[in-house]
Amino acid sequence: MVFEKEISLLNKVFPQQVSQVKRVLAGFPLWVTQTAEIVVLSFNKTQHLKLALINPKKELEYSQLTALQRLVATKLKMPALIVGDKVNPKFRSLFVRNNVPYIFKEESIYAPEIGIVLNSQRSAPLTYKRPIPSVEQILGPFELKLIAGYLTDHLQLENFNLQELSRRLENLDYHCSMGKLSGSILKLIHMGFLEIRGQGPNRIVNFLPKQNVWLTLSQCHLKKLHTLVAGEEYLKGMDTIWGGESALSIHTNLVNPKIETYAITNKQFFEIKRNGDAVGNFGQPTIYYDIRKEDPWLFSINDALNPIELYFDFQHSPDERVQIALSELLNPFGLEVIKNV
Repeated sequence: MVFEKEISLLNKVFPQQVSQVKRVLAGFPLWVTQTAEIVVLSFNKTQHLKLALINPKKELEYSQLTALQRLVATKLKMPALIVGDKVNPKFRSLFVRNNVPYIFKEESIYAPEIGIVLNSQRSAPLTYKRPIPSVEQILGPFELKLIAGYLTDHLQLENFNLQELSRRLENLDYHCSMGKLSGSILKLIHMGFLEIRGQGPNRIVNFLPKQNVWLTLSQCHLKKLHTLVAGEEYLKGMDTIWGGESALSIHTNLVNPKIETYAITNKQFFEIKRNGDAVGNFGQPTIYYDIRKEDPWLFSINDALNPIELYFDFQHSPDERVQIALSELLNPFGLEVIKNV
């Protein structure tokens, strides 16, 4: 039987017993079906509960495994567990630390989403542990900024470390602490955007292929990236770039909006409010300020906000013109709009 040991362990947990094992192929990108075998398990007398098992066909990097698990869980809308037979044993502790569900033979299950954390030792019977609460991983503005730089060819780095990335950003006149950079890189590794090689001072990282990164990014939850404010003041001589629909019209064939939008930092916004001159029709907004959580000019193109960041600003816009423009926005980078199911 396929996954005989894993099913045997699940049958010890669920008195309803596994009733059906169904292989799944349809709806997944080619790289997924080439990388892993996916099955869906159904249970007797439990119509609402289904589990997906992901069996890697070869040994994968940690970041590849986590990206695969998130994609399958999102696509099938059910808990998805990595089968640990061909997984580096060192990854199991990382799975637990980062709430990545897995199952290993008849020995252990880590699936906090459904309230199961089981550990079996050869000398002891199967025991339950209190589940660790699942913490949703959310991508922050700086992590998105780094991904946007990679997807739009601003960050063309291979086998790089923190120092190299820091130097590249400093060459672009962007300065941040090593603590901020290190935390963001670690998060990108855990969320499946980067793969890691080596240890300690010899550790290097690489972005996964762009299509993999884009697919993972399209399934992510994002922290708030910006705030849009209507105003009347403008500070002459301030170094700004286009944001909002103004930026979208720069990158695509969308008609220029009647009211211009400037992408600025919070510091710039307060300077405008303090020293700016009112322009246009008083009492009516004549300018929109797109106040970004991260400096908008980093990785900007043609004095307009980076297309990847801009895409997520308008991803859920009901305006059909905007949705058409979003497809056009991604085309130069070989990317396509991915509709979440």
